[in-house]
Amino acid sequence: MKTIILAAGYGTRLYPLTKNKAKALLSVGNRTLIDFTVEKILEILPQDNIIIVVSNSRFYADFLRWKEAYSEKAKIAILDDGSTNVEDRRGAVGDIYFAVEKESIKEDILVMGSDNIFDWRLDGFLEFAHAKSTPTVGLYDLEDYDKARRFGVAEIDTENKIVSFLEKPQNPPSTLISVCLYYFPQDSLSLIEEYLKKENSRDAAGSYIKWLSEKTKVYGYVFKGKWLDIGHKDSLEKAKSIFATD
Repeated sequence: MKTIILAAGYGTRLYPLTKNKAKALLSVGNRTLIDFTVEKILEILPQDNIIIVVSNSRFYADFLRWKEAYSEKAKIAILDDGSTNVEDRRGAVGDIYFAVEKESIKEDILVMGSDNIFDWRLDGFLEFAHAKSTPTVGLYDLEDYDKARRFGVAEIDTENKIVSFLEKPQNPPSTLISVCLYYFPQDSLSLIEEYLKKENSRDAAGSYIKWLSEKTKVYGYVFKGKWLDIGHKDSLEKAKSIFATD
């Protein structure tokens, strides 16, 4: 299995903090956001399976310097997707496909965002996904319909199969939201290319999940614990109060 981490977009909600620094390289205590993501992967997977896709070329060199701290812990590939502005960005789905093609991946993949921070392990998710042997989405219950509007929202049946998935709906059918954590088995990777050829929405991974769940079985795994999406300054400060170790 390979892990693809999506990093360094064009988000401005954290300006001026992200004007000259990628969001994933912002500090939470004595670690960066992407440190938390990588450490969660290294708890359970081999040290040579991590691929980071940088979706804003101006931050590529920063990630290369960041990678030096992991030289003895893990072998990490840093890919520059070539995007230099909002207009030519590949989008989340495009970057997943870019990594699969660039690295000639012919095995299962785990896809993670670099701006989430959480306290759970990934063992249960992967065990569930491997047992289903079909695309699987990491979910979290916000228990708040108003907050759920800002995310991809899933409805699941009694077997955790996704029966509907909506990206940022005005009237969420549930409070189960995607935490930008996906498992795609090797035999499903060709569907990413099929989607990109047919659909225009490349940026929101949730749009792909909606399309995929209408085409094949997709399951959801509900995580329990602490989770934050670092989309605003207040969530970054909250992360520091909960997750900082120094």
